[in-house]
Amino acid sequence: MANLCKEAALGPVRDIAFEDIEAVSIDQVRAINEGDLLTALKQVRASVASTDLNLYMDWNAKFGSWDIRNTPDNP
Repeated sequence: MANLCKEAALGPVRDIAFEDIEAVSIDQVRAINEGDLLTALKQVRASVASTDLNLYMDWNAKFGSWDIRNTPDNP
């Protein structure tokens, strides 16, 4: 998640022309938008292997405080 946010935050910076990067002020940098997040989703890879994720899911099923397998997003 952190890598996704970092990548999305670079979207506005990448829109600044290279020759202008040293002179641009913070108020000239646009806000992060949905497009930046969607672009980042296409570029950022998972930082946890699916086998490791299954281990975390199993641990949560045994010891966690809620069942994340049976949520509206994960039936």
